[in-house]
Amino acid sequence: MESTRLPKQIGAIPLIASKDNLTSEVRNLNLEFEKIDSQDNKFISKVDNIVELVQQHLFEISTEDLGKELKILGKNISNKLQSEKGKSLVEKINKEILLHKYFESVQVDKNLRADLKSQREKIFWGLGDDWWKQIIDKPQHKFGPEVFDRGLHKGRVEPGYLNGIKEASSFATQFIGKENSVALYKEIHKHACQHFDSDRSKGVLVSSEKVGQFSRLEDGIKTEFKFKTFDPDYTYLYFYNLYSDPRFKIDVDFIEKMYPGKSLDFNNVEKRKENALRLEESKDKWEKRILVVNSEISKISEEIGLNKPYATLTIYAEGEILVSYRHLSQEELEKSVEALFDQFNKKALVLQNDLKKKLENSNSEDIMQVQKQYETDIRHCIAKLFQALEWLHPFPDGQGRTDLILLAKLLTDYGLHPVILEQPYASSIFPFEEWDSQLVTGLDNWANENKKD
Repeated sequence: MESTRLPKQIGAIPLIASKDNLTSEVRNLNLEFEKIDSQDNKFISKVDNIVELVQQHLFEISTEDLGKELKILGKNISNKLQSEKGKSLVEKINKEILLHKYFESVQVDKNLRADLKSQREKIFWGLGDDWWKQIIDKPQHKFGPEVFDRGLHKGRVEPGYLNGIKEASSFATQFIGKENSVALYKEIHKHACQHFDSDRSKGVLVSSEKVGQFSRLEDGIKTEFKFKTFDPDYTYLYFYNLYSDPRFKIDVDFIEKMYPGKSLDFNNVEKRKENALRLEESKDKWEKRILVVNSEISKISEEIGLNKPYATLTIYAEGEILVSYRHLSQEELEKSVEALFDQFNKKALVLQNDLKKKLENSNSEDIMQVQKQYETDIRHCIAKLFQALEWLHPFPDGQGRTDLILLAKLLTDYGLHPVILEQPYASSIFPFEEWDSQLVTGLDNWANENKKD
C-alpha cells in the first residue's frame, strides 16, 4: 500500500501534493523557458525537480490541464535543452504523458479526481443509496435493503442487520489505502455485528460481548443451517442441496415432499429418467469439484502452518454438500488469520512494485496490457484471501458479512471497485477458478449498476 508522504524539500522546490499547485508549477516552468537561458545549470536542475514531482504524484493527480502542460513541457525540453540531461528529461516526461493518458482513461467517474484516498472512498460508495447491494447477495435485492432485518427472504429475521453493515462499511472506508490486518478485520466484525444478542428469537446466535472475537473451542461453529458432528474435530455444515438446484426437474415425489402444496407435473416416466440422469451427472461434477477444493484447502493449510486441513468438503448420497470446519483454538485462529493477511500483504506489495516498474519501462502500446494483467493478478490475490477466510470461518457468526465488507474494501484499496455477487458464499464450495469467475461477474454487475441513473 502507499506509504503516507510527508512534505519535504527537493533543492529549493517544495514537494507539491496539490493537483492545482503542481499544474501551476508546470505552467510557470513553461513560461520560464521563454525568459531563462536554457543552458543554465540551476534552471536545468529546477526542470529536473519538477519532472521528479510529476513522477511521484501522477498516480494521485490526473487532470486535463496537467496533461496539456506536460505536453508543452515535453516540447520545451526537447527543443531548448541541448544536453544529455535534456534528452533524459524528454524521455521521462514523455513517459509521464503516456501514463497520464492512461490514468485519465480509467477513471470510474471524471468527478472523482480528488486525492487518491478521497477518490477511493467515493468509489466504495459509488452506488449511492444502493450501497447495500455490494454486501447483500443479488437474488435478495428484489426485497430491498431491509430483506434480512425483516426476514423478507423467508429466512432468519435479524433486526439491526442493515445498520450493522452500514456502520462496518463506514468504519472500513476510514482505512482505505492502509494495510489490512487482523485487528482491522476484528473491528469490521465488531461494527457489523454490534446488534448481536444471545436471544435466538432475535435471529442472532452469539452474545454481544463476543463480537469482534474469534471462536473459542467450546463455542464450536454455530449456524442457522443444520450440522452433523461425525468427527469431534470438525463441525459439519449443510451448505448446498443438489435437489434444490433450479436447473433440475427433480422427481415429483421428492418435490412434493420438500415443497408440500406445490402444483407440479413431473409424473411423466421419461422425465423421471431424465431427472435421475441429471442428478447423477451433477453428483459426478460436484465430486470432481470437491476433489479440487479439498486439494486447494490442504495447500493453504500447509502454507499457514496447520498440520491438518482447516476445512473439508464432502458430498453425501442424499445430495447434500457438507463443509466441515475444523475446531481451532482462539490462539490457532489468531495465528492462521494473521498468516493469511501477512501472505496477502506481501503478495499485493510485490504486485504493486512490479506494476510500477513495468509501467516505467512500457511504451504506449503496452501500458493498457500491463494494467490489465495487474488487475487480474491483484483480483486473484484478493479472491484467494476471501476464500481462505470463508473456509477458516474464524467468527462464530457474522462471518459472511464481515468478509464481504472486507472484500469491498480490498478491491477498492487496490484500484478496482466493489462487486455485486450472485452467490456470495460460492467461494466456500467452488474451486478457485470458478469462484474467481463469479467475482469477475460481480465486478461487471457493480459496474452496470453504477451506470444507472
